[in-house]
Amino acid sequence: TDFAAGHDAKKALYHCNYCNKDISGMVRIRCAKCSDFDLCLECFSVGAEVTPHKANHPYRVIVSYLPLYIIEQLIA
Repeated sequence: TDFAAGHDAKKALYHCNYCNKDISGMVRIRCAKCSDFDLCLECFSVGAEVTPHKANHPYRVIVSYLPLYIIEQLIA
């Protein structure tokens, strides 16, 4: 389920650094080498690169189980 649907991009907690898609509350790929660099599954699967990120960098799969509205309340 896409808990982020209907939220403005400016309210996104996480966005894909390649396509700028809101990936809050979704599975995302976090680069273990680049600071604050996340990709959506689609961009990761095609090897998207944005300087200085390279497709061969180590990564972590981040799974968010909480709905976005709960995450927003926790960090407010």
